[in-house]
Amino acid sequence: MPSSNIKQEIHTKSSYTTATNRGSVTQNREQKKPEKNALENIQKGIEQTPIRRLTQKVINRISAGEVLERPAAAVKELVENALDANASRIRVTLRHGGKALIRVQDNGNGMSKDNLMLATERHATSKLKEDDLSNINTFGFRGEALAAIAAVSRMSIKTKQENLCPIEIFVEGGRIGECKSSDQQAKGTTVEVQDLFFATPARLRFLRGDPYEAALIIAQIERIAMANPFVEFECFEEKRQKLSLPAIHENIEFRATQKRVEQILGTQFIENAFPISTQHQRMRIKALCALPTYNTNRTTKQFVFVNSRPIQDKTLSGTIRVAYGDSIPARRFPIFTIFIDIPPREVDVNVHPSKTEVRFRDPQALRTFILSTIKRGLDSNARRAANAAYRLASISPTDQNKEQQNTIGNVQKVSTQNNDSYDLKHMREFVKPPKELRKVIQTKLQSNHSSSPTTKYNEYRNPSTQYSPALPIEQKETAQKQSYSSVPEVPDSSWATGYPLGDAKACLHKNYIVAQNAEGLVLVDSHAAHERLLYEKLKCDYAAKNIHIQKLLIPEIVPLAASDLQILQAQGGFVKNFGFLFELFDEKNASLREIPALLKTNSAIEMVEDLCSLLREEQQSISEKKLTTQALIEPTVSATSLLSQSLIDKILSRLACHAAVRSSQTLSVDEMNALLRNLEKESKSAQCNHGRPTYMLFTLKDLEKLFERD
Repeated sequence: MPSSNIKQEIHTKSSYTTATNRGSVTQNREQKKPEKNALENIQKGIEQTPIRRLTQKVINRISAGEVLERPAAAVKELVENALDANASRIRVTLRHGGKALIRVQDNGNGMSKDNLMLATERHATSKLKEDDLSNINTFGFRGEALAAIAAVSRMSIKTKQENLCPIEIFVEGGRIGECKSSDQQAKGTTVEVQDLFFATPARLRFLRGDPYEAALIIAQIERIAMANPFVEFECFEEKRQKLSLPAIHENIEFRATQKRVEQILGTQFIENAFPISTQHQRMRIKALCALPTYNTNRTTKQFVFVNSRPIQDKTLSGTIRVAYGDSIPARRFPIFTIFIDIPPREVDVNVHPSKTEVRFRDPQALRTFILSTIKRGLDSNARRAANAAYRLASISPTDQNKEQQNTIGNVQKVSTQNNDSYDLKHMREFVKPPKELRKVIQTKLQSNHSSSPTTKYNEYRNPSTQYSPALPIEQKETAQKQSYSSVPEVPDSSWATGYPLGDAKACLHKNYIVAQNAEGLVLVDSHAAHERLLYEKLKCDYAAKNIHIQKLLIPEIVPLAASDLQILQAQGGFVKNFGFLFELFDEKNASLREIPALLKTNSAIEMVEDLCSLLREEQQSISEKKLTTQALIEPTVSATSLLSQSLIDKILSRLACHAAVRSSQTLSVDEMNALLRNLEKESKSAQCNHGRPTYMLFTLKDLEKLFERD
């Protein structure tokens, strides 16, 4: 084809393409014109719409949406008003989960006619002195509760002051009626809320079923009642009593609080908890914390109160979880009730419409105080173990199902006073025995051993090296003194003069030691017990930089991934602190030359894999933190960056787990007794380093109940 024809064809195609593009552009412009016109109209409409004031009716309903999330929020506000009125008896009546009816009756101070007319108006309160928001000593101070409830319901208030005529007022959807005489006879106030959210029907669609809403209301009442033990609380639904908490008549305040907590959480919690009461400067803490082995899989049984006000603070709850540390298994949570008394000027309660969150002036000081207090309480009760095992054995499956069905939200639906059918006062682990029991212990042990109890006990405290090298009893006396020198002494002389864990009788399934003491039967998990002993010893040795090592005559070749080899090479100095010495053998293998003396060769190889996994997780965690802060990521992580206490504890815990006696290993009677004696000597003996219990005590009374003996 001639060049002129080619040029003409190219020119024709380009002209056609240009025309086509112009047509498409024109079409796009025509399509965008309506969109542009619509946008201009919207902008003009926005500019032309005048700003107007909302009506008081709409304002009240918006305020109600902030304060009232569901019927439980209305009950909370009304009950707190009754407490501010110095009521000693509060009765709550519900219908249809609080949607149809909420009636709160109290025997408080009541209100005069003028105060009653102002009570339903917004921002009208008698609880804020001199307009000082930094010094609040009451539950209510915003002056929004009654007005918000009245804006979305049909509410009536009947009140009577002493020596005055009773009066009442009716408010429907925010419209206030006239104040007139009432038929109320007793002193106090009765607030009746009918058809909650009838003025905002959209809110009703977001509520759950009646049983669920009623359970939330009961849980809310119980939370408030927990901090007010001197007040009687009752709750009825459809003429059935759902809750009854009699007032506690005790002169000692915290003793009354403990009894109220027992009413709500049950006797089992009290039996497996320890009280704390301490003060530091202007802060005071009173708490009931469960033993580490008495835990739960949810955070719904954690209660925090600030100046008797129930709050939700994840930071404080997290601080308490940190105090428990490795004594609780992963994904398990402690159970506690903590009451914090702090000057009102040191805490801001005006940061949330429902007043469930607060802000502290010095949060770091409070967290440090809580952390140290809980740790001291745990140390002084470290030898106690929860009685959950024989509790499950002594309660029938039917009763267990009922108890699970009665539990919802933060606390139980019904009163737990019926759970006291079993006498659990004698089920505490290793309490200080009376003098006569000590004599029985010494007599029985003296008859079972040829030597005296004291001599035999000292032998177990300082055993010889004839036992299995996997057990801690092989260690010399000096090493044991060094290992346990930092363990705090527990003021319980029974642990120093007798055998609380008893005398070993047998080993079941090569794992569970059966021992007999003066109180009954003791079951010990040999692996968990030995693991705790080794873990505490390794922590002491690591702190003293004195972990014993064993040089291998023939180095072990450990196959590893390239990334693991790189980590071990980069962290060689850090890993050596735990007793491991590596050399790079080739691109796929490492040469293991030294291992901790507690480990066998096979266990050491397994530990190397776990060690690489832990270092890899730590490196990944550090890299993620750097990404969040938009920092540069170095190719290798320095050894100092890995020296976190949590990582050290994880590595020592894995070491103890690999070195502990295996479940399939048979122990002699002397070895079992030696393990029991060393376990008695260790202060943190109630649970292993994974948080599982190491032993359980069945008293003679528990055994008799299992066999239905009178």
